[in-house]
Amino acid sequence: MSIKLVYVDSIFDDSMEYIGDESFRKDLLPGSAKWALSEDKNASLIFTCPCGCGAISAITVKPFAPNGWDWNGSIEKPTLQPSILRTTGCKWHGYLTDGKWVKC
Repeated sequence: MSIKLVYVDSIFDDSMEYIGDESFRKDLLPGSAKWALSEDKNASLIFTCPCGCGAISAITVKPFAPNGWDWNGSIEKPTLQPSILRTTGCKWHGYLTDGKWVKC
């Protein structure tokens, strides 16, 4: 099952919850995202976990981060490679392809 990427105005605000070292936004739809800008360029995608747990993660993308994920350059329907694996919490593993989150 895939979940469409939903863009939000803000992920970091008063609705954020903290549990240990992780931040959560359980009020947003799973897979909600916001591009983080650096010098007016897209540098990373900040998103809530597609599984619905609400955990916030960030993915840096090439060419802005040499060790980042490969990115197709589309802001509206991004494709990132390789797969995305949360190593903590729910351990969600999947892909972001053509703007859709797809679980492995």
